[in-house]
Amino acid sequence: MGAEVIYLSFDGMTDPLGRSQVLPYLAGLSGRGHRLRLVSLEKPAAFDRGWTTADAICRSAGIEWWPLPYRSRPPIASGIANLRALRREAERLHGERPADFVHCRADLPAIAGLALKRRHGLPLLFDMRSFWADERAEGGYWDQRKRLYRAIFRFFKKRQRALIAEADELVTLSEEGGRALDAMGIRPAGKPVTVIPCCADFDLFALPSPEIRSEARARLGLADEAKLLVHLGSIGANCLLGEMLDFFAIYRERHPQARFLFVAPSGEGTIRAAARERRVDEAIDVRSAAREEIPDLLAAADAGIMFVRPVWSKKAASPTKLGEMLATGLPVVANVGVGDVSEILRDTGGGVAVESFDSGAYHAAIDALANLSASPNERRDSARSWFDLRTGIDAYDRIYRRLISSRAAPRPQP
Repeated sequence: MGAEVIYLSFDGMTDPLGRSQVLPYLAGLSGRGHRLRLVSLEKPAAFDRGWTTADAICRSAGIEWWPLPYRSRPPIASGIANLRALRREAERLHGERPADFVHCRADLPAIAGLALKRRHGLPLLFDMRSFWADERAEGGYWDQRKRLYRAIFRFFKKRQRALIAEADELVTLSEEGGRALDAMGIRPAGKPVTVIPCCADFDLFALPSPEIRSEARARLGLADEAKLLVHLGSIGANCLLGEMLDFFAIYRERHPQARFLFVAPSGEGTIRAAARERRVDEAIDVRSAAREEIPDLLAAADAGIMFVRPVWSKKAASPTKLGEMLATGLPVVANVGVGDVSEILRDTGGGVAVESFDSGAYHAAIDALANLSASPNERRDSARSWFDLRTGIDAYDRIYRRLISSRAAPRPQP
C-alpha cells in the first residue's frame, strides 16, 4: 500500500534544481504506488518558459502538481508571504484529502510542515538540503554585521533546531552532515537520520560514445588537441569562481589550447568579467542549457571542476553536478571541506580534491589528474553506489513505508 503524501518545495519545478532533484525522485516514488501532491513556488519567467514540460512530466508520472507564484519583492516580506502561501495550500489539500505525512524539501517548507504536524498530528519528513541559515550567513546574504540580519539568523536557527528535534524522519545529503547533526546533540536518540546524496539519472547522464563526443566537440568548435574544462551549475555566493579561473590559467600553461565551458543558467557577465581580470577571457564559453541538453555538453569535456567555499554549512552539501559529471565518466577536480566530496573522489577514483587554493596545489592537482588510472567506464560504475537515482528512490521508498507503518501502528494505551 502506498502513502498519501503532500510534498512542499520552495524550488520550482521549472527551475533546474526542481527538474533534476525533485521530479525524478517523485516520478520514481509514484511508480512505487505512492500518491503525491506537489506544491512548489514557481518564478514567473521560468514558469512561463517551462511549465508545459514540467506539467507533462507530472501528468505522465501521476503526480498532482499545484504550482504557486514565487514572490521576490519586497525582501523579507516576500519570504513570509511565500511561506504562508505554501502552508495555506498544504492545509487546503490536507483538508480535501487527508495525507499520511508531509515531505518538505529544505528549511522553509519544513517550517510550514512543522505547523501541520503540530496542528494536525501529521508526521513530518524533513529533507534537510543544507544547514540553511548558516549557509545564508556564510554566503553573505545575511550580513551578520547588521542587526536585522543577526535577528533573522537567530530566528531561523531556532526553527532549524525545532525541525531537527521534532521531524519524524530526517534526510541529510552527506555522512559528514550526519556527523555534524550528531555533534549538535539536538535530535533525540532513536529518531532516524538517513543520508541520501543528490543523485543523478544514469540513463540520461550516459557514457558518451566516441561519435557523440566528436559531434559535441565539433558543435563547440574545439580543435582535436584542445582540452575542455567544464563547470556545471549556477555561480552563487559560495561558488569560488575566481579560484576556478586561477586553476584554469595554470591548466593552460600545460595545455595552451584549453578552453573553459561554463554551463550556467545565468551570470555570464560576472564570469566574463572575472575571466578578463585573469586574461583568459578569450578561452571562456558560457552557455545555458535545458537538463536534457547537458549530457551532450559534458560529452565534449575532458574534466569537470567545482570549487565551493568550504564553510561549516557545506558539511551537509552534496553538489548535484558531481554525480552528473561522474555518471558521464568525467574526472572531476574539486576541493576538500564540502560534504563527502573528498571521500567520494577517493572511493571512485573519480578525480582530485585540492587541499588549498594556490598555484602549488593546482600544479599538483593537474599532475594527479593526468595520472588517474580509472577509465571513464570505471569512474561511472564506481559512482553508481553513491549517486544512482534508483538507489535514492529506494531509500525514500523505505522512509515512506516506515512512516506509513508508524501511522498504522496501534497507539499504546494510557
